[in-house]
Amino acid sequence: MEEADTWLADLMRGPQSVVLVTSATVPGLRRLAASLADLECSSVVAAVIGPSRRHWPKSLIRSADLLTRALDDSGRLIAIPVDRALAVAGVDSRPLPKALVAAGGTLLDLVRSDTREENA
Repeated sequence: MEEADTWLADLMRGPQSVVLVTSATVPGLRRLAASLADLECSSVVAAVIGPSRRHWPKSLIRSADLLTRALDDSGRLIAIPVDRALAVAGVDSRPLPKALVAAGGTLLDLVRSDTREENA
């Protein structure tokens, strides 16, 4: 099969950090698993929108494949909490919820760390 000549294909050929985003659902984790299997990059972080990892239902935990579990075990699967007020009204002048800021900070730290390692 011939490789596509697109900006995305070009991006995927070089070293980079990739952030995959999905929902904390069985179909979401299936899509995450398919994407992880297709990627050929060294630095992947997954942002899973939904409840914290410890509040996932057992059926969701069981649906995670080996690549997703490995990502989780390495601390590279980050749960991003849903804030219903933000989902409806969007960002305004009020401070963001602490849990959301913490999750975003963790995600940013991982990507920055990967970028530093790639540029070293």
